[in-house]
Amino acid sequence: MVRRGSLIATGLVAGLLALAGCSSGEGSKNAAPSPSGTPGAVPKVGECHAAEASALKDHRDPSPVVACTERHTLETVAVVPATEKVTPKNVGQYAASCRKAFSDYVGATDDVSRLDLTFMVPSDATQNAGQFWVRCDALARLDTQGTKAESRTGSVRGVLTSSVPLGLRACLNTVPDFAKNQQYVSCAQAHISELVPKASELGTLDEIYPGRGSLDTRSEERCAALVTTTGYPGHVGKQWEFPNESGWAAGDRTGSCWVSATLPAVAAPTATPAPTATSTP
Repeated sequence: MVRRGSLIATGLVAGLLALAGCSSGEGSKNAAPSPSGTPGAVPKVGECHAAEASALKDHRDPSPVVACTERHTLETVAVVPATEKVTPKNVGQYAASCRKAFSDYVGATDDVSRLDLTFMVPSDATQNAGQFWVRCDALARLDTQGTKAESRTGSVRGVLTSSVPLGLRACLNTVPDFAKNQQYVSCAQAHISELVPKASELGTLDEIYPGRGSLDTRSEERCAALVTTTGYPGHVGKQWEFPNESGWAAGDRTGSCWVSATLPAVAAPTATPAPTATSTP
């Protein structure tokens, strides 16, 4: 992702940065991680894993499958088959499939909440035995760079379909600075910055890459519109992000919008009263 506004944006975990071709800020470089994974049976959609932080860094997950009702950190949203050994040079070709599967599974893109996308690939031993795949996983980040995943219970299938639950909203106690790794705070308490829980639509899948300047302008306009339509006060600071050329090629057509000010706690949603039945004369 390319950052604008105050050069601030949500960013993506290291695995997705490699898959989607996003940059973490001005002048930064992101090397593709070494492929890794765990030997054994081919993973299945809907499985959960209590993976350690090292799995997020190394993209290998030796943890066993656990019931999603138990504590876990990763949930598999897709398993993309490969016809050859997965390497740092070819892993990016699976980005579009992982991204679409993530949105279909959780109900929204990775631009609206702490839910993010990472991937795991088989170990060398497993690939040498002829087993090739990319496991696309959802996780709830605890920090802006996705170095730690929240240990949670319950599936994230469809969890963002209608709105972003309070527990998955992204908030900070400072203005975002994604040159640093910042810890998220509870949005149920007063905070400084929060991610607008709606994505900026920046283009269609059949559109060629419009260029950095054009996307910057679009993103600024979409972010301003989102801030207005979602009811934030007019004095809030706004920061936005948009895909770079590699991310666009991987199918990324959405961006994120942050607002910064002294913000009150986000209220938990209340049930909408059922309409009162009326009789027809």
